[in-house]
Formats: sequence, structure tokens, C-alpha cells
Amino acid sequence: MKTLSVIILLSILGIKQCSSIKKELLDKIVDDVTDKILSDLEEFNGLDIDNDENEEDEDDDVMMEVENDENEDLTPKRRKADPWLRVPPIRIRIPVNHPRPHNCQIHRDQCGRFKNGCGPQFYTKYLGGKNFLPHESTFTQACNKHDSCFDCSNEHGWTQKQCDDRFLQDMIKKCKCNYYKWYHTIKRGDCIAWAHVFYGAVRAGGHQFIEPHNINQNCYRQCMIPLASPHVEVTE
Repeated sequence: MKTLSVIILLSILGIKQCSSIKKELLDKIVDDVTDKILSDLEEFNGLDIDNDENEEDEDDDVMMEVENDENEDLTPKRRKADPWLRVPPIRIRIPVNHPRPHNCQIHRDQCGRFKNGCGPQFYTKYLGGKNFLPHESTFTQACNKHDSCFDCSNEHGWTQKQCDDRFLQDMIKKCKCNYYKWYHTIKRGDCIAWAHVFYGAVRAGGHQFIEPHNINQNCYRQCMIPLASPHVEVTE
């Protein structure tokens, strides 16, 4: 009877112990499965599920990361990663005036010779000869000098090419004298382009006006040399 009682007691104790072990094992299995499910949800669904115990620690980590970003230097590595930091600085180019020739003053013709400006005499007589051609007012002194060079070519042995080349140089000089401000850039270029047009015209048709002609005594006057010579730039 005693033996039976001991066996029954041991059985009861064993059952209780097994029940305790089973409960602990069941709780562990539930915790593991719960952690696994939460981990899968975070990985595949992008959910951010935190435990209350870790919230404060993670908030501190975030604050530290923000502070580090604010204090981080603009290193080459970061500039490479951030496209906005790789944009080159914008440079604004301020236009400046063009160099102006030194001798731009205008002198009157002391010889009192009639000059018709740019174009043939009929142009002056019948069309008025006032700014009819592009940049004519700018080229007037150069045109007058070119006419004088042709008129006195026989007396001083000047060739057509010498007179024409000086004509081109004088026109370009006048363009630079009149249009030297930065806002004159377009007009300056247009003026020089027309100077080459005028030059091409006299090169093509000027030979008929420089052919041998009667001696012009006026060409020997001292004041006429600088006004006509192809070796002297225009000073009018």
C-alpha cells in the first residue's frame, strides 16, 4: 500500500513537472514564431515595428546621424554622391570696352580741296551724298583721303594697291574710333564688315580712276602730303 502511494505521488509530481516544462517550451515557441513573423513583415512589407524597449535608443541614433550630416564637410566623396554639389559655379562675364586707337582726333582739311566723301560725283550731285551708304559718315574722312591718293598718284608714284590698302586701314581705324564702347560690339563688327565691302569695290573698279592724268599742281602743296599719302594714316 505504501509502495502504491509512493508511485502515485511520484506520478503526480512528474505530471506537474512535465506540465511546467511544456508551458515553458510553448512560451518559447510562441516568442520565436512571433519574432519570425515580425521580421518577415519588416523585410517584405517595409513595416517599421519596434519594441518599446529599443525606441529610446534608436531615437538617439537618429539624432546622432542628423547631427553628423549637418557637421559633415563637403568632401569630394560627398560631392560625387550629391549631384547638386557637383554643379560648377556660375561665372558672369562683364563686357569691357574695346581698345581705342590713340590718334582718333579729326583735323580739318587745310588745303581747302573739294571732297565728295564716299561715292562718285554724280552720287553727291544728284542724290545729296548724305549718309546714303552704310556707315558713310564714319568712312567720310577715309573716302576723301582715298580720292586724294588717287588724284596725286601720278605726281608721287603711288599705286592703286597702296591707296586701296590705306583706304581699308583707315576705315577700320574709324570703326574702332567711333565704336569702342562694350555696347557698340555689334555695330563695330558691322562697320568693319562694310569696310571690307568698300575695299572690294575700289579694288574691282578703281583702276579707271587712277590711270595717267594731267599733272595736278595742288598735289605738290605741303599740306596735301599727309592728306593723300598712302604711307600716312588718316588724320582728318
